[in-house]
Amino acid sequence: MQGDIVHVEIPIIDLNKAKEFYEKVFDWDINTEAFPNYALANGKNKVSIGMPVVEEISNTNLGLYLQVDNIGEKLDVIKSSGGKVLSEKTLISEEIGYSARFADVFGNEMRLFSTS
Repeated sequence: MQGDIVHVEIPIIDLNKAKEFYEKVFDWDINTEAFPNYALANGKNKVSIGMPVVEEISNTNLGLYLQVDNIGEKLDVIKSSGGKVLSEKTLISEEIGYSARFADVFGNEMRLFSTS
């Protein structure tokens, strides 16, 4: 459908470090051999996730939300994997659910989403 998100890129500095972090935190299958200086994960819902190697990370305030079953548990995994919690689980509204902000091992800021 026109306008559907089909690919998202998360800049990284180190292929192996990105593979280790995202496989542990989100159980993504990361391919670091398909392209030079680029990791690729096939996310759920037919969205592919590219990870280009860059020299420096600059946050652009992109609102990337990743759905999880339990925000608290996922924040614990993020911390133990070298990521940083930027905001704890926060109620958006009763009708929508909850969110939290985190930074990956490279400083990319993203958000978690859960309905409970």
